[in-house]
Amino acid sequence: MNDETRKSIENKIEFLEGRIIIWTELAKPTKAALEIFEKKLEDHIDLKENYLMIFNLLDVKKGPASEIRYKLKDIFDKYRGNLTHGCVVLNTNKLLELTAKLVMRKYFKSVSIHRSMESALEYASVNFKKQIEPLCQQ
Repeated sequence: MNDETRKSIENKIEFLEGRIIIWTELAKPTKAALEIFEKKLEDHIDLKENYLMIFNLLDVKKGPASEIRYKLKDIFDKYRGNLTHGCVVLNTNKLLELTAKLVMRKYFKSVSIHRSMESALEYASVNFKKQIEPLCQQ
């Protein structure tokens, strides 16, 4: 994989102020791409903090192959206790929506579905602070 491709994949994960992570899924993810995602998460996630993650699935047409599902499971198992809310952004694909809800509930304390990134970002900016304040006071 050349440096340009690697950088393009790395840019699919963004860290915003306030511990909000945006994960833009590739239309056809590969194990190599997920390893790049995993490394970026390892470099930026503090295991003592809580995070909201926005999954941009707008370019995804169907669920991932089994090899990719297993890799995703490995990645999210590491951060299960740190992921307070997952915002899933997708079109009106009901099967993908149902699958996303079922899978995300294993790793996040709560999940919401959005039809646009703007909606997910608005939800994150309004609701995430309310969710983590009580956790920070414990």
